[in-house]
Amino acid sequence: MKKKFEGGNGAAEFAGLARHAKQRSKNVVQALRRAMGAIDVEIEGSDGVYPFNGGRLTQSEVCRRAGVHKATLLTATHRDAIRLELASWLSAKKVAGLPSTRGARKSIADSAQVWKSAHAAVALKYQLAELEHLELKRQLRTLEAEVARLTLANKALTQGQNRLSVGPSIQRLQLVSRFTEE
Repeated sequence: MKKKFEGGNGAAEFAGLARHAKQRSKNVVQALRRAMGAIDVEIEGSDGVYPFNGGRLTQSEVCRRAGVHKATLLTATHRDAIRLELASWLSAKKVAGLPSTRGARKSIADSAQVWKSAHAAVALKYQLAELEHLELKRQLRTLEAEVARLTLANKALTQGQNRLSVGPSIQRLQLVSRFTEE
């Protein structure tokens, strides 16, 4: 015996399911477009090479990145819209020179060599700056010692002048006091 579904309006339930299905389809399209945008950014950041999946960029890889099963693209809802959009996006990437797997390995090796040479140049500049810094510190110590020596010499000279200027005054006082005593 069949049991009837109780408590509900069949048309309203169908409309709710249809709304839910449309929203789910929109979510799939948004997820795929977000994944394509993220992949674009990653390719730009890695000198034109897709940095994952051995450099291969396929529909399956985009679906994996979007969290969508590849079979979803085969459904009637997605077959004519997002699947075609994804296919044209992938073909544009291939026309733009996104390398194949072998080419990706070679490009990655070339990119690694470029980064190694850039790193070596930075390391050399750092070493030169370190040597210059040490030389400037040595010069600073020499100049500080010179300042200290000149400061002492200046003190000695100013104290000697004070004695000289005080000396004649004392002598005058002594002369004046001799004359007044007599």
